[in-house]
Amino acid sequence: MPIDLLHPRYPIKQLVNVRIPLSDGVCVSANLFLPDAPGRFPAILQYIPYRKDDISASGSAYFQYMAERGFAGALVDIRGTGSSQGTVSDEYTLQEQLDACQVIDWLSRQAWCNGSVGMWGASYTGFNSIQVAMHNPPALKAIAPMFATDDRYNDDVHYYGGCLIGIEQVLYPAGMVLMNATPPIPEYSGEDWKKMWQERLEGNEPWLLNWFRHPSEDAYWLQASLKRDYNLIKCPVLIIGGWADGYTNPAFHMLEHLKVPTKAIIGPWMHTSPNNAIPGPGMHILHEMCRWWAYWLNGEDSGIMDEPRLAVYIQEGAAPINYETNMPGEWRFYDDWPAADVVEQPFYLGSEGELSDTGPGPAGSGSYTYKATVGTAAGPWCAVMGIDGITRDQSYDDYRSLTFTGPALVEPLEILGAPQASLHVTSTAEVAFFCVKLVDIAPDGAARLVCRGILNATRRSGKETPAPLVPGEVYHLEIPLKYTSWTFKPGHRIRLSVSSSDWPWVWPSPFPATNQVFWGADRPSQVVLPIVHQVKAVQSTVQFRQPVELPHFLDYESGGMTYEFTQDLIKGYTIHRTGYSGKTQFTGLNLTRISNSLAEIGASDDHPAEAYARAEGKASLIRPESRIDLQAFTAIHSTPDQFQIDIDLAVDIDGQPFFKRTWKEAFPRLLL
Repeated sequence: MPIDLLHPRYPIKQLVNVRIPLSDGVCVSANLFLPDAPGRFPAILQYIPYRKDDISASGSAYFQYMAERGFAGALVDIRGTGSSQGTVSDEYTLQEQLDACQVIDWLSRQAWCNGSVGMWGASYTGFNSIQVAMHNPPALKAIAPMFATDDRYNDDVHYYGGCLIGIEQVLYPAGMVLMNATPPIPEYSGEDWKKMWQERLEGNEPWLLNWFRHPSEDAYWLQASLKRDYNLIKCPVLIIGGWADGYTNPAFHMLEHLKVPTKAIIGPWMHTSPNNAIPGPGMHILHEMCRWWAYWLNGEDSGIMDEPRLAVYIQEGAAPINYETNMPGEWRFYDDWPAADVVEQPFYLGSEGELSDTGPGPAGSGSYTYKATVGTAAGPWCAVMGIDGITRDQSYDDYRSLTFTGPALVEPLEILGAPQASLHVTSTAEVAFFCVKLVDIAPDGAARLVCRGILNATRRSGKETPAPLVPGEVYHLEIPLKYTSWTFKPGHRIRLSVSSSDWPWVWPSPFPATNQVFWGADRPSQVVLPIVHQVKAVQSTVQFRQPVELPHFLDYESGGMTYEFTQDLIKGYTIHRTGYSGKTQFTGLNLTRISNSLAEIGASDDHPAEAYARAEGKASLIRPESRIDLQAFTAIHSTPDQFQIDIDLAVDIDGQPFFKRTWKEAFPRLLL
């Protein structure tokens, strides 16, 4: 009978700022959460760049939960961040991965550890769980990455489909400039905290600059990308993903290609824990992870490996609304992926805007004018808690796109997988993007985005070898759309929208253009849909448990969030702004953090080369005896030939200037 992991089994003790020595003399800081009982327990590592002692203090609740159930937790600041020594010049470096291997070895040799270590995390820490597993450290027995990628160039916040990501280029990087300049917590870092801080201010570099130094897929991106060799991972993998998250594709790639025991749970969620997920329904993801750790790290019967490999939430379709809290649907279970009940069905583009599954029609073509600001209705690249927008009506974008719409459905049509568009196109410009959106049209005309894909046609032969287009020459492009689950209901129609922008998700291409799509028997432009026929899923009694309330380690007061679009009618720019403000009191510290961030991106249909993005972040660390104010500003401006990046960092102590630094660099555009 499977063991009971729902209820606590042990009291716990917490050890703060345990220094783990690395081979070069740098020490990284760990907070340990240990079962307070005799015996040896598996260790679970999360390796974070987001400051475990203040900003990410809420993560301690996960480790307390696991420690109560017999899993020793280690929450560790990456070198050069938080309370750890050293400096950091980029994300996902080889140094970071090798450091983690040493941390895993250290954990496995502690008197309280049984020698087995697991690694888990969401987003960044899901990424590095995969990357560290690629090095196969002996004590790492299993991982559980959540909302992570196997492909850093094509499936992350930098480039997608060979296009430069838009507003994320300043949102995240500006935040990391600010975070990496924040001083260590004196209570946890010891007397040398000021020395650590000074080294960090002088030695840390903005990560954004490295990303622009590598505009094509090269060794820089492949170093930390599992897709280069899935056989590198030797330990079991539990993958957790969400349909509304930015990282929908990698979960299915890993499930298909990994040769180790692999399971996946894909819910309807945004980029936030399934335990407090939106859209719902949420789930008790900690219970599932403990079952995973119990089996692979402790050899206990948790029942998890008796269940199907893939649990996937089947979305039954929903109307466009501004903020979606619950997605209608149901869980389905499969033992194999690709699923045997999924059949690829082509739908052909045709004259009069038709989309037909009966084969190519008469030859023809349609043209459209490239508008750099098409895409505002499609929502953010990666929706997070508090900012949704993924379900807004697509009609305005469709009006400025070339659309192809099928007849009203008589019966439900369900898709599960990654649609694939195949287009025959020309452009009058040497750089052009082709964006494809799959849209659900309701009987009342409401247009719901289902999924989307985009390709920079200069990367048509590979992301590593861009080549300009020859104006007027016809190209055959294969454009993968993101994986999805969706049910088109009776009376609804399937639409394919084709444009050359998805702004502000991606940065606009530089040149005005008229683009053309061809169809017919000789040039059969189409979209292939993964349609579910005669469901062959596994009959399972699995029922995921409801989310649980976890303890709070900080008191956060939101000052509000911004998510808006405006138009400057004089300058001819459409402008997107997003931001937040808040005040946090950290439990156990006599510290208040006031923070606010505002990012803006602007683009012009008439002058697409001259786009811009900028972000400003501010943070104030207030103690009774002192106040530290930090301000970081990041700006990107493009011209037809280059990107200009300007980054400023300023730190004041008690109202007096303490540190200032500026980075300025220009990068050739290279067909972006």
